[in-house]
Amino acid sequence: MEKFEIKGENGFVSIQITRVFGFPESTSPFGGYDTESTIEIKCSNYYIKGLVWITTGDIFNFYKELKECQKNLKKDKQN
Repeated sequence: MEKFEIKGENGFVSIQITRVFGFPESTSPFGGYDTESTIEIKCSNYYIKGLVWITTGDIFNFYKELKECQKNLKKDKQN
């Protein structure tokens, strides 16, 4: 199982890949490999945990978008 977590001041987002389908023989038409994963989101008093079917390609795109957001926030903070 692979897991990553993004922590903030009042919570976190966590995705844990519990199952990968087709590896290494076939990839998903949506990019990467299909996965069954668990997502947890906590923000202040809000908390949710559930299953999500997401591709490894989607996870990578999520990472790239977060990285771009962080870069833009750093620019805004400097101004």
